[in-house]
Amino acid sequence: MKPEQLLVLIARIRDKFNRHLLREFKRNGIEELSPSHGDILFVLASRKRATMRELAKLIDRDKSTLTSLVNKLESGGYVVRTKDKNDSRITYIQATQNARRIKSLMFTISRKLLRETYKDFSEEEKTKLIELLEKLLSTIPGE
Repeated sequence: MKPEQLLVLIARIRDKFNRHLLREFKRNGIEELSPSHGDILFVLASRKRATMRELAKLIDRDKSTLTSLVNKLESGGYVVRTKDKNDSRITYIQATQNARRIKSLMFTISRKLLRETYKDFSEEEKTKLIELLEKLLSTIPGE
């Protein structure tokens, strides 16, 4: 493989994962969410709440993109915004009961996708792939 093919391959993998997630969401009656919304909900599934700044860093999105995503989640009843009691400049995002209701479905879809994706990989290959991708990520210029 030519080195320049790497970026195309990574983009194709991401696109294929996202299309799969969208099909599974739709199959389960969740048509208003995108994989990027899922990223936010996964973060909120592991913590009580997060600031916009924390979410932006954790899902690697800029503030304007994150604001748009959170707006849609809020209008769909998946998250609520609350202001910090001591500092009104800080806004927290918190999952609602509606988001918690679909949490197990999201984890089921993700686990199934990982099982299917890794089915022909040995444990050693999985470990090596993750190590190489982390190395690649850490060497990309920026930030």
